[in-house]
Amino acid sequence: MKNIQTVLFDLDDTLLQTNAVFTSAIEKVKEIIGRDPNNKKEHVSEVFEKSLARAFNEVSVNPVNEWPLAFKYMREEIEISDETLDLVLQQMYGIYTTAPELTAGAVEILEYFSTRKYKVGLVTHAIEDWTNLKLDTHGLRKYFTHIEICDTNRHKNEDDWRKAFDVLQTHPSKGLIIGDNVRGDIIAGKAIGVEKLIWINNQFGWKVYQSGEVPEGTIEVKGLLEIIDLLEKQSD
Repeated sequence: MKNIQTVLFDLDDTLLQTNAVFTSAIEKVKEIIGRDPNNKKEHVSEVFEKSLARAFNEVSVNPVNEWPLAFKYMREEIEISDETLDLVLQQMYGIYTTAPELTAGAVEILEYFSTRKYKVGLVTHAIEDWTNLKLDTHGLRKYFTHIEICDTNRHKNEDDWRKAFDVLQTHPSKGLIIGDNVRGDIIAGKAIGVEKLIWINNQFGWKVYQSGEVPEGTIEVKGLLEIIDLLEKQSD
């Protein structure tokens, strides 16, 4: 990676398999709501996905706001008793006491950059307690010179990446961003002048994070192991 001084990573669905934790909880929620014979499984699934997308667009990822709003929108279309609502909210809040599994190649790529000349940072969009749980469970904190936790009451944007570069005293043109969110990671990085961008086109990730036009020159990969292969070929 010629002329690169600082490498900034996204965390969820980049270094960790966070979507899998959500998927498991969401399937349980759909099953709970679907126990009511008046709620057909296919309709519950459709309404849930639509309501979640609507809530995310309005209030971002703060769970205190996002999940009550998502279920409020669901109750406009299907019947959910107060008792069931309590059960499904508990299910979703349980996500934030769970540490997702590492993505294949996560430790290897962090070792690659941190043991060389690069400054390594993290820009993540999740509540602080959950972020700390993830980092400490997997011992990832030691790899990062700076950890930027974005405001969960808004969407991740270029200001978050710019702040991390500023703290690490690096001009964005000397930076590399690796993430899965087209708008929040890749387009945001391009907007502040980052020339090296690697987009992980995660087939198991959130569809909303795959939306948007990927900037020209972005390297597209399916996973971290593919990045490691590219780095090793460049060093040959």
